Amino acid sequence: MSNLNESNKKKFSKDAFALFNLDKLSKRDLKTADQIQQHTVDGYLESRSIDRAVHLLLNGDEMQILNIIENIPNLLKEDIMGCLQRVIPRLHQVLLYGCTEYHMSACSSVQSIAQQKIISPEQFTKAFLQNIITSIDSKDTVAGEAWLSTLVKIIDIVPSKILETQVLPIFIKKTENSRPVKVRLTSCKGLGRLATILPNQIAIKSVLPVIISLCQDASAEIRSSICRELPKTGKFLSSDNSNLIGCLIVLSKDEENSVREATIQTVSQILQFIPEPILKSTIIPLIKNMFEKSIHNEDPNITEVARTIGLYCFNLKDYLFDGDKVWFLSRYIYLSQLSINTRRKTDKFAFVESTEEEIIINRLERCRQQCAYNFPAMVVFASNLGQQLTLLETVLKKFSCDPFYLVRKSIASGIHELIKLQSKWLPLLKDVFIKFLQRENEMVIEGLIPNVREILSTLKGHCSGLFGSEKIDCWKEITQALLDCEQMLLKSLNWRLHCDFIYQLNNLPKQFPYEYINQYFVPFLSERIINTRSVPSRMASVKVFLIIMIDESQIRQREKLKNKILGDKVPNIRLETCKMIPKLKAISLDPFDRKSLAAVEYSIEKLKFEKDKDVLDQIKIMKVALDALENMKIEGLKKDLLDTGMVVSPERKVTLPKNTDRGKGPPAKLPQSNQPATTNKKNPLNRRKTDS
Repeated sequence: MSNLNESNKKKFSKDAFALFNLDKLSKRDLKTADQIQQHTVDGYLESRSIDRAVHLLLNGDEMQILNIIENIPNLLKEDIMGCLQRVIPRLHQVLLYGCTEYHMSACSSVQSIAQQKIISPEQFTKAFLQNIITSIDSKDTVAGEAWLSTLVKIIDIVPSKILETQVLPIFIKKTENSRPVKVRLTSCKGLGRLATILPNQIAIKSVLPVIISLCQDASAEIRSSICRELPKTGKFLSSDNSNLIGCLIVLSKDEENSVREATIQTVSQILQFIPEPILKSTIIPLIKNMFEKSIHNEDPNITEVARTIGLYCFNLKDYLFDGDKVWFLSRYIYLSQLSINTRRKTDKFAFVESTEEEIIINRLERCRQQCAYNFPAMVVFASNLGQQLTLLETVLKKFSCDPFYLVRKSIASGIHELIKLQSKWLPLLKDVFIKFLQRENEMVIEGLIPNVREILSTLKGHCSGLFGSEKIDCWKEITQALLDCEQMLLKSLNWRLHCDFIYQLNNLPKQFPYEYINQYFVPFLSERIINTRSVPSRMASVKVFLIIMIDESQIRQREKLKNKILGDKVPNIRLETCKMIPKLKAISLDPFDRKSLAAVEYSIEKLKFEKDKDVLDQIKIMKVALDALENMKIEGLKKDLLDTGMVVSPERKVTLPKNTDRGKGPPAKLPQSNQPATTNKKNPLNRRKTDS
């Protein structure tokens, strides 16, 4: 019964599905004859891209016109003059009454032309600038805003004289209070760009007053936006700094968090332009005041403080007293330890919504992450503070155990810098490095892998400076950590990261003793070459393996092993060597290698003094194999000589046939491997004759 129900259900589903007629085209989907005629271009236009573009701009539908507008950069590459003289004027006519999509597509094409510098600045200005300026005041507000943004992005390609006379008045006009906020924000960016391009006198006279007035605008968005453009006016601080410094002081006390955040970011970028007296008297107290308020209130700007504190300390270290340095260092340590349990503003009995608590936790995690990123800069900053530097060791240990993985990733990406900065921390940094390799997930190791080669080169000096068991343990710990990390990456299926890790081992011969390389790394590389599925990982393994093989220390080590392998104390080693000798002999004979063959003969002579019973039995088997190999070689030699028209006697002497035409030319030269031996050189093929 159940089978019948299932069959009925399947039949019903098939019938219901057939009602949709998915495989059939409706009449509405088919093109009419007029539509087909409209979308058909004459054959002679297919090979003429400029003529085809002009034709479609005049007679095409919306999709065809959009396609032509998007393709204008390519048309310019094919025929600059033809496109400028015929296509661009038609484009301006289309845009005059075109829809918003036409304008958006044209903006994109104009930006591409400017970025790729397909035409000269003069040609670009003549062909596009006037149309851009006209389109900015379009009744279509979306199109006007798009063209204003385009004007900001193409400023670099427009000559400075035209910027002063035509472009600057537009941006000044668009920053008026009557304009929409979005237009004013775009104009603020344009003024910042003009401040860096225009000559200093014109910028100070025409641009700087507008920027200063916008710093006092009623809109917080405008104040924040223009504040982020102030670093572009930093070159004016040395000549006329009173107004700009005053603007920064006012903006640092703004009631809006976004404005104060922009001020913290801006001051960090203009420190290099500010004269030393103003730095000491005004800027350093201003920075301390901004930091103290943000840290005390734990407002959203605290993440910006954590992000820029390293930049502040690094640039100000030569202008700060020891007391100021201790103040900055203490604030950094406090920020690096912020968590939901260490906050100042905590009320155990206050109810906090889950979403708000998540926002706070996320903010504090990002704060610690930025502190971890700035840790190397703070080590440089505190390098002359004596005991205060030891406090950063505790911070480093906490960063390496932080519950937020991005904090650990940030500190992992800076270990190579810390090893160079503080040689006294090498034991601690070595432990942190090993811990990350063995216990961390692939997201944290991703920050460590690009610098593994550099870290290993530094740790080599640390391990080499130890003695006795400490030295051995140091090498073993690092080796085992690398192997554990490689095994974890192999199982993670992240083949790109695994490949990058193996490439970081391409300097192993200079970083590790050859005993560890041969014992640990060569076997694992051989395994990866044969069994790893990822082709890039296999290629990386082959590259590292070859680098190890061609290293001089490895060549010397192979020579030592080769010289003592037949005299090894372990009989099984000598036994396995006897098994390899016939194979080595075959390799030496085809093609003929006299040097390798002599080495094989010398190895056989050394086996005459063997006393172990099992090895002696294997030597007998080896002699039989060598005799069979020699007989095969002799038969091959006979066949080669017969093919050349010669006769081989049983005594293996070569004689010429009786009916040879000696007067017609010299006999054919024998191959090198088949020539009979001379009287003063021993024939390698007759070596086993006496033994048999």
